[in-house]
Amino acid sequence: MAKAKIVPQSQNTGMMFTISFVIVAIVNALVIGLANIYFPKQVVLGTMSLTTLWAIILSASTISLLTLLVMPFLRVYEMNRKKMMSPIELMIAYFFVNVVSLWLVTRVSQVFGLGVSSFIIVLILGFILDMVQGIIMMQVDKMRTH
Repeated sequence: MAKAKIVPQSQNTGMMFTISFVIVAIVNALVIGLANIYFPKQVVLGTMSLTTLWAIILSASTISLLTLLVMPFLRVYEMNRKKMMSPIELMIAYFFVNVVSLWLVTRVSQVFGLGVSSFIIVLILGFILDMVQGIIMMQVDKMRTH
């Protein structure tokens, strides 16, 4: 029987994906929830069947999953170009990913319970999500490497 190796957390991509998913989902939930509290006419949560809490959970986790599924493709892009993306390039890439994810989720608002009044709101929310996710994930990366 082969001996099992203990893989350090920094090399355990499955665990890092899970931790990243949870952190990004929490960040998304906070941003979406606060947007609904401060701008209820622009960001609407819930349906006849979904409570506000379930709408936050479903939409935030779906956006997080879509965002994190792009990560491997960005790594492949970096390998093909033989150069790591700068933080600004990553922020721009994830801005577009967040906008597309938000737009897709809001297009089926009856399923996820997240609705917005216009595409401008999607752009603003995408920018805010990008900034907050970037700050939080940089801190997580610093803790992971130390």
